[in-house]
Amino acid sequence: MLHHKTPFMSKVIFLSLVILFTTTASIAQSINLINKTASDKNSRILYIGLDNNLEIKDDTFKGIEPRDGVVLEQNNLVIRPARPGKLTITFLTTEGKVPVTFDVKPVSDAVITINGQTNKGVNKELLLREAQLSLKPANNNDTLFDGYKVVSFTAQLNGKTLEITGKDFSNDLLTAIRNAQKGDVLTISSVKAFNEAIGMTVKFNRNYPFELE
Repeated sequence: MLHHKTPFMSKVIFLSLVILFTTTASIAQSINLINKTASDKNSRILYIGLDNNLEIKDDTFKGIEPRDGVVLEQNNLVIRPARPGKLTITFLTTEGKVPVTFDVKPVSDAVITINGQTNKGVNKELLLREAQLSLKPANNNDTLFDGYKVVSFTAQLNGKTLEITGKDFSNDLLTAIRNAQKGDVLTISSVKAFNEAIGMTVKFNRNYPFELE
């Protein structure tokens, strides 16, 4: 038995082909983004509470579809997400629309280490030989702080407060440690770190106590 196509059937087939072509084109397209906030430039992770800066390196780029918390200035995108989960931004290119989905997560807490040690107790004699601060994330799977170097911090010991530039303990701080007793508490605070590769600074306004042993 022969079946003849009706105008309605032809329209349905045509629309199906258009949808299939559009979907296939969207899947095939991509856009080159450089994440300038995360230490991994290819990262598709955004952090709540930060201005997540991305640079768009794509000759086909024309713009984005408007979205709350997303600001576009020329080829630089600033994203400030409000809640964790998934966030999709649709980029407009000469080839069509390109949706890009990001994972949104809270900023991991940072752990301040002395000579790479995170123990609350630190050996006084070892500090007098060598002492410097560094950062590591509380969540070892987070790479946000990779590449950040401590550039300044505040140290308090036995009523004395010292402002330190750099990651190394100053001579004044070493003298205070030398005069301290075992059991005295060295408190590190106002730690500022800088990532030279992406030009970003972070600061941690909390106290990190270390007991001298």
